[in-house]
Order: sequence, then C-alpha cells, then structure tokens
Amino acid sequence: VTETASTPERSSAADLRRLIAAGDRRAQIVGVFVLGLLTVIWSWWAWQDGAWFGVVRLPGTIILCAGLGILAWLAPWPGSFRLNPPALIALLSLLALGAWAALSALWSPAPDIAITDAQRILVYGLGFGLGIWLAVLLGSRMGLSLIPLAGAGVFAGIAAVLALLTGDQPQSYMGSDASLHFPLGYRNANAAFFVIAFFAALGLASDRERDWRVRAVALAGATLCLDLGLLS
Repeated sequence: VTETASTPERSSAADLRRLIAAGDRRAQIVGVFVLGLLTVIWSWWAWQDGAWFGVVRLPGTIILCAGLGILAWLAPWPGSFRLNPPALIALLSLLALGAWAALSALWSPAPDIAITDAQRILVYGLGFGLGIWLAVLLGSRMGLSLIPLAGAGVFAGIAAVLALLTGDQPQSYMGSDASLHFPLGYRNANAAFFVIAFFAALGLASDRERDWRVRAVALAGATLCLDLGLLS
C-alpha cells in the first residue's frame, strides 16, 4: 500500500523537475540568441558611426524590436522576478527622457530633430531592457550578459587599430588636437563608448568562475578599450 501511494508522488515530482529543466534549457537557448543579436547589433553600430544616422539606426532598431517580440513569445518575463530599484529607475528614466524629447516636438523650432533624438533615446531604453531580460534568462551565468558591450568594444577597437596601422592617412582618424575620433566620428562619444566597453570586459575578466582563457581574452580586450578611451 505504501509503495502504491508513493509512486504517483514520485512521478509528479519527476515530471515537475523535467518541466523545470525543459524551461531552463529553453531560457538558455533564447538567452544565447539574444546574446548573439545584441553583440552583432552593437558591433555593427559601433563600426557605423555609432548608429548616429537613421540609415543605420532604424534598420537596427527594427531588428531589436523583432528580437523583443521573439523574446516575449518564447521566454515570457518570469512573474516572480522583480527589478531592483536602481535598474528600474534607470530604465524608467530612459523611457521618460525619450517621451519628453518626443513631446518637445510640439514646441521645438526643429520638430524633426526632436523626434530623431526621441527615437535614439528610446532605442537606448530598448537596449537596456533587452540587456536586463538577457541577464534574467542567463540566470547564474548572467555575467555573460556583458559580452555584447565588451565584444562591440573589442571589435571596434581592433578595427580602429588596423585602420591607424594600415591606413594611407592615419591623421584623418584623429582630431585637430590629436585625439582619436574613429570609428564613431566624435572624440567624446568615442571615449564614452570605449570606457563603457572597458568596464564590461573588465567584469568578464574578473569573474573567477570563467575559464582562464576566456578571462585572458577579456583582459586583453579591456586593455585595448582603455587605451583607445585614453587616446580619445
């Protein structure tokens, strides 16, 4: 009698574990998809003047929105997860700033510029939200969510170094004060981008749970981004 009664309980527990494991695997697969998507988009935008111009920014935005739709379909936001206050404030602040920029088109003498700025800010908010969702999907490996920013910085950094070494007119990549403005086209934007990528790569390099070879590559990337940030 005891064995007969306990068998359904063991079966139910095993089914529950299988469902949880299947959900975790699906979340990891979707997480890898988002990881690759963000890495490709950030790298492409870094190479193309920081996506300052709509001809680059808008196609990338469409791809990010499609990725958000796929994410919402395949891996809905876990109802038990709540953002911590700093992350929530940062996300809401970006969205509010974008909405305010769009609203300013009503009284701005250049409403087209206001709408363009609003689009740009809201894209940053979209990217930030996707990054948060990616960290949730990766779970205990959420440190890997730094890869898109670090990878984009390393990609753009290698491209900048090769251009300086092999270009016919390396001075064309420098400003009048000899500061580096390639590939984003503006030294302050260049410096901000490479410094942000530096911290992302440093975070990967300092994670002791990662393979030492991965950490070594991340440390080399952090060094490259810091050097280029200083040059900018």
